[in-house]
Amino acid sequence: MAAALAGDDLSRTSSSKRSWRSQSIREVWQGPPDVFTRNGRRRQKVDDETEIKWAAIERLPTYDRMRKGMLQQVMSIGRVVHSEVDVTNLGAQDKKLLMESILKVVEDDNEKFLLRLRNRTDRVGIEIPKIEVRFQNLSIEGDAYVGIRALPTLLNSTLNTIELLKNCWKALPETGKVILVDAVLPEYPETDLLSKIGFHSDMAMMTINPGGKERTKEELEKLAKSAGFTDLKLISRVYCDWIIELYKN
Repeated sequence: MAAALAGDDLSRTSSSKRSWRSQSIREVWQGPPDVFTRNGRRRQKVDDETEIKWAAIERLPTYDRMRKGMLQQVMSIGRVVHSEVDVTNLGAQDKKLLMESILKVVEDDNEKFLLRLRNRTDRVGIEIPKIEVRFQNLSIEGDAYVGIRALPTLLNSTLNTIELLKNCWKALPETGKVILVDAVLPEYPETDLLSKIGFHSDMAMMTINPGGKERTKEELEKLAKSAGFTDLKLISRVYCDWIIELYKN
């Protein structure tokens, strides 16, 4: 008696599993209203012809059954047609229809999709990271540097450059020097190629980097002396740039 009951339970369990697998396959191909509900398709009204086609597919061996499916298409006249396809040999149009049927639920009701997803993760025991408040009304005091030269103006850019050069001056030994590679504009406009490139660079600095500009030798000397350097020399020219040395003493 017990053995018979156990056999019946096993048979019902096996049948239930087969039914669930078949139902899941149908849901993928037909795009149910709720992608996370096993019995979603049962609530849909389908014709007998479609049921017969699905029943024929479900009677196939497992290997063949997993390679078969039916795509639902809506014709221009409004008629719904179900066609059997081979999963391993889908054409471009069939792939497009399959993806549209899968994603249609999300597009129609994204909120419902997310709620069902949350319920499903809760049922299987997946822990989603949560925000935990451990301290309330927490107050921490500390020193903060408040910038006063945030605006990208020419004046602020010049002050930032002087501050940088001052830090370099402090870090140098008494006989040290800073070597720069930068463009140097001529005092007066010139027509040679390298001067034109320098002026083009100056225009680019002005338009791309707000507050930026190329400088003449006189302007560079003023910057260097403002930072504490005693002398500036143009050592040699490399195409349109110059190698510049700033001397501490």
